[in-house]
Amino acid sequence: MQKVKMSIVEYQCYLNDITGKGYQSVCSNSIVENSFTLYRCNEHRLLISYYPSLEIMTEYEKPSDFCLNDIEQSHSVICEPKLILLGVEIEKNDNNGMGIIIRLENGKFIIIDGGYKRNEDACLIYNTLIEQSLDPNTIVISAWIITHTHNDHCGAFMCFTEMYRDKITVERFLFRPSEDNYPESQTRYHEILPSLFSLYDGAEICYVHTGQRFAFGGAELEFLFTPENLLEIGDYTQPNTNSLVFTIEYNGQKLLITGDATDIVMKFLKDSYGEYLKCDLLQAAHHGAAHGDPDPRSPDLKDIDDFYELTDPNVVLWPTSQFHYQNWVLNGKRPGFKVLMNGKREHICSGNTNKIYIFSSYTNGSIKI
Repeated sequence: MQKVKMSIVEYQCYLNDITGKGYQSVCSNSIVENSFTLYRCNEHRLLISYYPSLEIMTEYEKPSDFCLNDIEQSHSVICEPKLILLGVEIEKNDNNGMGIIIRLENGKFIIIDGGYKRNEDACLIYNTLIEQSLDPNTIVISAWIITHTHNDHCGAFMCFTEMYRDKITVERFLFRPSEDNYPESQTRYHEILPSLFSLYDGAEICYVHTGQRFAFGGAELEFLFTPENLLEIGDYTQPNTNSLVFTIEYNGQKLLITGDATDIVMKFLKDSYGEYLKCDLLQAAHHGAAHGDPDPRSPDLKDIDDFYELTDPNVVLWPTSQFHYQNWVLNGKRPGFKVLMNGKREHICSGNTNKIYIFSSYTNGSIKI
């Protein structure tokens, strides 16, 4: 994988060069002015991404074909879609992990992370699936997405696999560890998770790419940042920089998931996508902690303020304890989130009880707490 600084003219010359060598476009996507294309020549495959605002091209050699657009052609509509922010608070004065379950209108589910490596969090995931399922004996997960390999996000999945994997069906896992396995080189989670994924019969393991799209059950997913973008960012010291960032659109409403994204990720996002980051629902980064958890080397925190200004959500999801929500966010001890506290927004703190958001057919949806 390589990164090259080049103008749009140089990029067009580069494309002419590789097509002249026999490479043909297999599939492509674009987000705003950014382009993502898979090329193939015999057994060689190249995923080419270009970001005009950054004047950066990345070339990633792929071992096999994959689909930039995994789009379900049709689905049934049998229930009301909803989002459940899991109440995985550990103790009254401690922090949460993060877990989100989305019930799709075809009765299947999307799970994002899940919480800490605790049986209690795994049990909450399973009980929530049972409560929200139309048929508790046939629970199907369209996608289980792991934003990054930290215990407070992927740990619950490990316990869940041991306790409940024979009670559900998972169609696909969406996942992408960093290229240098930092910080997973110590926990080995980048190796442990795929081995656990393989225990689910028939589940596809998708190592997602920036620019990739999925659609199933009425939800449309689009990945804006993956660890392959660390090439554009360069050196980094904060492991949360590995977080996936993606959108889910449902009934005309856009949800932006940031995981534990850091300030330098937010700078990349605002520089690459600009006003496209506007969303209806936003998951506040890193549980509402430390101004988006700035990288220690960053001299300027304005990028985070600019990022949140661009998102301008109607609803903010805070995957944190009620104690930290009061002390980090409402009391202003984390100044980076003041932008999100401006204006008339709904704020949902996970705390220790599940919170439910209904994806209605109306513009703003409705909230049940």
